[in-house]
Amino acid sequence: MGNKRLIFDITILYGAGMFAAMQLGLFSPMVPALQQAFQADKSAIALASSLITGAGAICGTFAGAWIARAGYKQALIIGSILLILGTVGLSTAPSLEILYLCRFLSGFGYLVVVTACPGMMCALVSGPALHLVMGIWGTFVPVGVALGAWLAGAMIEDHGWQPVILASILPSTLCMIGLLFLRRENGDSKPARADTAIGPVLRNAPALYISLAFALFAGGTQAVALFLPSALIELSSWQVIDAATLMGLGSIIGGCIGSVTAGALMARGWSGPTLFSGALILLGMTSVSLLSGPGPALAIAATGLFFFGQGVVGGAGFALLPAVAAQGLSMAIIQGLFTQFNEFSAVTLPPLMGATIDQFSWHGAAWFTVVILAGSLFAILRFSRSITGSARRASA
Repeated sequence: MGNKRLIFDITILYGAGMFAAMQLGLFSPMVPALQQAFQADKSAIALASSLITGAGAICGTFAGAWIARAGYKQALIIGSILLILGTVGLSTAPSLEILYLCRFLSGFGYLVVVTACPGMMCALVSGPALHLVMGIWGTFVPVGVALGAWLAGAMIEDHGWQPVILASILPSTLCMIGLLFLRRENGDSKPARADTAIGPVLRNAPALYISLAFALFAGGTQAVALFLPSALIELSSWQVIDAATLMGLGSIIGGCIGSVTAGALMARGWSGPTLFSGALILLGMTSVSLLSGPGPALAIAATGLFFFGQGVVGGAGFALLPAVAAQGLSMAIIQGLFTQFNEFSAVTLPPLMGATIDQFSWHGAAWFTVVILAGSLFAILRFSRSITGSARRASA
């Protein structure tokens, strides 16, 4: 019974994060339709897409501290309600400004959900199994993005963008019902005041480096994924549904295999930073290929490898967080800091990518991606050195 209950809890938590992440992939196939509806350029639509992460960019760390005190279950239910209400408002937006506002407001719900879910998983699972669970959790973004892209690609031409957005929130509504049956867990065994609990995390070098490395990776690859269908349509004459299908298949198959593989290898003793670094190099090569107008065969292969690399970094990144918390830090606040860095990057980098495409075409976007991923590589190498140094000082 205990194992069945644990499987139920992990499944519901994963579903909550995955269906929230659908909102990240939803806008990608809708970029042309939204440009036409609001008479906007690519950078304006990219900003609307990325604003869902705006709340986390502003107050992710404080959200982690609040979750630690409120308890994961209560926080998840509140977060799901906010996400649902904000997305319903998004579907009725009469102007670009209202679209921005509703997307930003739904971001508060998204922030709470994606911050609380992995923290509660860590409270439920321990030992080598935690690496595998975190590897599985690392697939929530690629799977959610793929589902969102598939939904939008299948519906946008026949039904328009507003029904697409309304349909996207139905799974989260169903999953919220499941959250009511979760075991109640607190974020930390002894919740501390925010001002005293946040400070040690902000002064911790490994926490800062892993957050920076993952943020640059996530923002850069999210920007590539956002414009990938447009690149295939403009450079290689793909149809919208075909581009969305390729992105969906690549994200689910490549992303899931990569993330679970990273978690399984780390459970067997492989180095997380090494997996992270190797995948970043793969991401750089495949991004350049995809943004340079490849032929059909190369586009399919590069898309699969791109999402495989994205999955490896996602799985390794989340699986490294418990090692940071093992230094006596609050897992919820670490996850909040991690989310804040990540979402600030997700807010800023896709619009910059859109502006780069408008000004310098797709080749400029390829170079932009390479620079961002190189910054992520530098940060994860610094993390590796700092976490090793912390472990040596603790054992001395």
